[in-house]
Amino acid sequence: GIYEGTPEEKCARVMSLYKSFKKNHMRYGKDHELAFLGVLANINVDEKTILADVIEACNTIKRRRGFSFVYMDKQTRLVFGSMIAVCKYSSNANDTAAAVSNAISLAIVQEIVMMILLMTIYTTTATTTTSSN
Repeated sequence: GIYEGTPEEKCARVMSLYKSFKKNHMRYGKDHELAFLGVLANINVDEKTILADVIEACNTIKRRRGFSFVYMDKQTRLVFGSMIAVCKYSSNANDTAAAVSNAISLAIVQEIVMMILLMTIYTTTATTTTSSN
């Protein structure tokens, strides 16, 4: 794997962070957002510090005027806050950039697949409606 530790240890750390965020009313999404949680879980910093830094970053983003024109829900803000925390603690900028890039790529691919699926459903529905008339 990319990071140290057994798969079980990595999963336990991710779940622990997920639950900690949830306790602090910061719910991570269960789709592409989890990739960022996996990156966070591999930072060699204690969980409370990670949590505090991500929440601080999220609150800062929420208050910034530059982000006011962009619709940003809590989960998106949480992803951005996570990216900021990863950059803050990364000892190897190349590894961090690769991990964040991979997570963003995964999110983009999921969005494209969802759009294709919706277009297919729409086309099938339109074709069925037209055929039945």
